[in-house]
Amino acid sequence: MTNNGAGLKRVRKAYEQIADQLRDNILQAKLRAGERLPREVDLAETFGVSRATVREALRVLASENLIRTSKGATGGSFVTRPTIDYVSEFMTTQINLLTAAEEVSIAETVELRELIEVEATRLGALRRTDEQLTRLTETVPDPAAGLSHSEISDLNRAFHLTVLELAHNRLMVLSAQPVYAVLEARSERSLLNTREHDAILREHAEILACIRDQDGPGAAEAMRNHLVHLRPLSERTWRKALPLT
Repeated sequence: MTNNGAGLKRVRKAYEQIADQLRDNILQAKLRAGERLPREVDLAETFGVSRATVREALRVLASENLIRTSKGATGGSFVTRPTIDYVSEFMTTQINLLTAAEEVSIAETVELRELIEVEATRLGALRRTDEQLTRLTETVPDPAAGLSHSEISDLNRAFHLTVLELAHNRLMVLSAQPVYAVLEARSERSLLNTREHDAILREHAEILACIRDQDGPGAAEAMRNHLVHLRPLSERTWRKALPLT
């Protein structure tokens, strides 16, 4: 919304105002998840607008994943609630598009990961539960276990995602997961050799030991050193995306 020299403001379009009212009712739980909205014709009559205007408002809400629409005798528009998984998937898609278009570099992606994950590790060491510690321990195998590189990569992924959960901060998880997912999807992990895999496992074990001892600063420093070590590996294994068409 913009102001001009006379202090005038743009008048919001009718469909935007309708979407605003319905969105507020959904977020304030006046309209509950699963509840069916009134028919388009009834909404049009309530708001004093055309059905086309109502349809435009509903399209806005559908794009925000606040309603879903189905057809048929039992169809209509039904209220949904925003979820962390939905927002995470949306962010992952958008970051992937930005990296594919080379609007965002690997350096920027790695830097953001470090900013989030180091602090998450510090908090996780202080807030983790015994059950979470057990799950984290299961993601750090003995280098002599004879696992394949693929199996180790899967455990490495589980290790980092579990560390994020230890912080008990859903917004931190939401911010980090898409970045980590893009790095994983764009990295050719098969290029890592046994020596590099073993080094990663040793560093994970160091982080785990600090978390077990609830040493927040030590865990954060160990994670920072680990991610710094991963930088050149990430750059080497980063796959160029196909040109966007």
